[in-house]
Amino acid sequence: MDKNNQQQCPQPSREYFRREHHNPSSYDRIENWLLDVKEHTFKTTMVPMSKEQANAILKYRDETKLRAAVRDQERRGKEEKEAGAQVEQQHHHHHQQQQDFAERSINDPKFLDSMYEFILKDWARDKQVRAWYLSLKELEKALDRAIQSCRGSGSGTRGSGGGSSGSGSDGCFIKLSTRSPKDASLNLTKTHERIKANLRATSSMTLSTTTQQPSKEMVMEDLRFINEATSMSLCVKNGAEALRLLLESDRAHSDITANQLYLEKGENFNLQIAVRDWCHDVDSDWEVGGNNQ
Repeated sequence: MDKNNQQQCPQPSREYFRREHHNPSSYDRIENWLLDVKEHTFKTTMVPMSKEQANAILKYRDETKLRAAVRDQERRGKEEKEAGAQVEQQHHHHHQQQQDFAERSINDPKFLDSMYEFILKDWARDKQVRAWYLSLKELEKALDRAIQSCRGSGSGTRGSGGGSSGSGSDGCFIKLSTRSPKDASLNLTKTHERIKANLRATSSMTLSTTTQQPSKEMVMEDLRFINEATSMSLCVKNGAEALRLLLESDRAHSDITANQLYLEKGENFNLQIAVRDWCHDVDSDWEVGGNNQ
């Protein structure tokens, strides 16, 4: 492809952030296309989300990122102090180490776990922001009701009428009207624990155990472990797990922000959350969501 054609070719990210993809009638939104395929897809319950709940999700992610940036800055400062006695020729390497800290905390599961516990406790006792905490808890309860209803009535297989028959499913997949929060799964503790468990359970050589040049098969096996773990982290069993995905997701943050920015006069915040029956029949290698619809 020549440079002229490259310039004319629209960038996916730029195309996505347009009013046509985020207005209430957009066919990109699940609530608008679901009726057309209801009899052939997974049981789905739509959970409304208020502007207050959406705003609380944005505030949570913003505070987490700010605290992550402060932590990384403090760590860089400590390294600079410790490196003060080093020789000049190590300066470039040290500078590269500083750059490596750029997003380390925000991608650290332990840090995110500590922030989740701290922020919610802090919001709950702070009168100025307690409303954010109550909004999140209200959304968590609504998601939990939808998930328990879904788990109690489906078997995780597609059926007529958009429902499933059986004794119940293992969990549910959630997404906003527009996109899922699947990016959050990469930084969850349970994802990392599952990957480690898979590596310990395998009898095959992996990238973490080999001292030789890794083979293509070895790389693919490790990627399969990562894919399976991230997929299963999206299978939520209660409202708390569902809310955590939304809170840690930049995709959710972007889509909520886009909805607010593209509102026209007379329109109210209108994103919803789809709670969908989880389907284990779908191979995680096909899509990092196992169920992403």
